[in-house]
Amino acid sequence: TSFDEVFFIVSSGLDSEVCEYSNVLCVKYEEQLFSADEHLVYLVQSLTQRFQEKFAYFFGPPANLSIRMDTGLAESRLRDMAAAETAMQMESYESVHSKYGVRG
Repeated sequence: TSFDEVFFIVSSGLDSEVCEYSNVLCVKYEEQLFSADEHLVYLVQSLTQRFQEKFAYFFGPPANLSIRMDTGLAESRLRDMAAAETAMQMESYESVHSKYGVRG
């Protein structure tokens, strides 16, 4: 398998040098936080739109996007990770969630 392009989404301050690369989308930590399900849906939609806009040079305009952005799957994965974080709060620091890498 070969790849034409590799994209990175980085949780970083926007002043980071890596954010200047054309194949990197930087997202502030604060932009990744959600407290309710409707915030989660907005977060996923917002990041999907930013991804499409940032990498339009590769994929073309969103209407012509050759890959399907499965936002429902992304929302489900984030809900599962939030549940794992909650479950790990009562565990010792040495305990690590096997799927999400969250420590107790």
